[in-house]
Amino acid sequence: NRIGALPNSTDGREAKRRLIRDELAPMYHPAVDMFGVVGKERVLAAVCDFFVTAYPDALRFVSVVNGNAPALDEDEALYRDVNGRESDTALTFSYAMYWTTAGQHWVRHSNETIEFERVGEAWLARRFAYVHRGEATAVSSV
Repeated sequence: NRIGALPNSTDGREAKRRLIRDELAPMYHPAVDMFGVVGKERVLAAVCDFFVTAYPDALRFVSVVNGNAPALDEDEALYRDVNGRESDTALTFSYAMYWTTAGQHWVRHSNETIEFERVGEAWLARRFAYVHRGEATAVSSV
């Protein structure tokens, strides 16, 4: 959410790229697969495009993984793979993604799995996959 909160300005876009390079890149496996984009350099380019170009204004995620939503119950177990089986190396979670485009507020509710692989002493994100990708819905003004 720190990346999405940065302004859509020259300085803000550069700060987004720096955060992606300095804080997200070290968490990715060299052969990371993010929704079908494979390889760390290709994934980093896609992540930059996502935050800087596709969703440049007021992007925010709400989820247990982001620490800004409570776990609802034991049925929403995080430690499951994309097929719903218990796993020590995968997280499956629900989230809401909020953003603004041309003054219109939007939301998308989805479910995602992240699989991890141990490399040396570190657990790195190896694969990202949608369990369910919701449709974007316009949010009415209050």
